[in-house]
Amino acid sequence: MNNKITAIIFDWAGTIIDQGSCGPIHAFIDIFATKSIKITGEQVRGPMGMNKIAHIKKLTELPEIQHQWVKKHGQPPLDKDIQELFGLFETALERNLLQYSKLIPDAAKTIEDCRKRNIKIGSTTGYSKSQMNIIIPEAKKQGLFLDSVVCSSDVSEGRPSP
Repeated sequence: MNNKITAIIFDWAGTIIDQGSCGPIHAFIDIFATKSIKITGEQVRGPMGMNKIAHIKKLTELPEIQHQWVKKHGQPPLDKDIQELFGLFETALERNLLQYSKLIPDAAKTIEDCRKRNIKIGSTTGYSKSQMNIIIPEAKKQGLFLDSVVCSSDVSEGRPSP
């Protein structure tokens, strides 16, 4: 059999681990709650995959979130507010990463089936390198090994940019 596929690139949260991408979603909801801003999982999912500070900025630009922010804080979110939310996000997410590092059923088997066909396995993620340094050992314990991992912190601009 002549296999024309030589590599496959997977996402992490919601594709390989953490079915439903619950870890990041809960972290985003929690950090906005610290500022008395209610956001929904649906709102959070909109910019999913971007680097997290850009994701937070996108969320603060949503009219319904910006309206709440102005009502509560007297002005639209400033860069310092976005930086503060980002710091809170990093802490909230890293605190819960192990809880949300369970492989999605059959992810390891699917990747192993690809390997049997001599397909290289890469990945991309909106997670930072420090976050992946927590996730990767957990994934290996569950039988998952990848050839390449590219994190949002490895590039100048995260997804959805090329």
